[in-house]
Amino acid sequence: MDFLFPYKESKIKPHLKMAIQRLQIAKNKKKTGSKHTKKEISQLLLKGKEEMARIKTEHIIREDFTIEAYEIIELLCELLHERIRIITMSDSSNPPDDLEAAIASLSWASDRLNIPELLEVKNQLTKKFGKKYMDKISNLQFEKVNERLLKKLSIDAPSASLVMNYLVEIAKEFNIDWSPSDVGLPDNGLAFQSPIGFSIPMAPGTQLSNVYQRASNHFDDSIPSNQDPGSNNISNNANKTGNAEIIPNDFIPPTAPQIIPIVDAVYLPPPAPVNQSNHVIDLPS
Repeated sequence: MDFLFPYKESKIKPHLKMAIQRLQIAKNKKKTGSKHTKKEISQLLLKGKEEMARIKTEHIIREDFTIEAYEIIELLCELLHERIRIITMSDSSNPPDDLEAAIASLSWASDRLNIPELLEVKNQLTKKFGKKYMDKISNLQFEKVNERLLKKLSIDAPSASLVMNYLVEIAKEFNIDWSPSDVGLPDNGLAFQSPIGFSIPMAPGTQLSNVYQRASNHFDDSIPSNQDPGSNNISNNANKTGNAEIIPNDFIPPTAPQIIPIVDAVYLPPPAPVNQSNHVIDLPS
């Protein structure tokens, strides 16, 4: 109990109404975003990029879960707003039995949603019923939290079967002739593992994927079996019959490179200067 700043009904009641308005705005925003994402997923299916479509579908599933949680929390806010006098007049140690699940669910969800008004509602409830009671709710030591809310706000990835069902419905909605692939599809309701790239085409830059579809003995992207990848010797490139090499008649062996000796430099001093005044030139007689 906070004695300096106690619980106030006049403060929690308007925040419950503001939280409802904020939830409605957030719902509309997520619904609009999901429509654009569905169209993007349909284009990915049309291009055969199923793995990327699976990842995008997980996002809209998460958005659907969040919108469901918003709807539940909106109902809880309306309930507390209508019965706020019951909360105000109740015992500070124990909330009313008919509102215990609503208080617990709303307080638990406020830490997992970006709704500032819900945090203020939780703050007022903490002042009313005590921090110890609210800590039990936050640590899930309280069984009154709404089970559907727990599931929808879970951090677990959606199951692979749910993702594929979403993809099938999106393909129907946009009239796309698409058949789901079972590559990378786990069993027992698990989520998808890391993508292996089966939907990525060969040679996407040059658009020459038909090269990889030819016979391997004509155009193989690997190194020939009779060639050493690290050698350029003529014996490795020559045709072989059994153990004997066939050398062409016009083959000229490479000459050895000429070695130029390196001579150490010798320092030569400059010539002595000539005295012009004493220099005599003998002329022929």
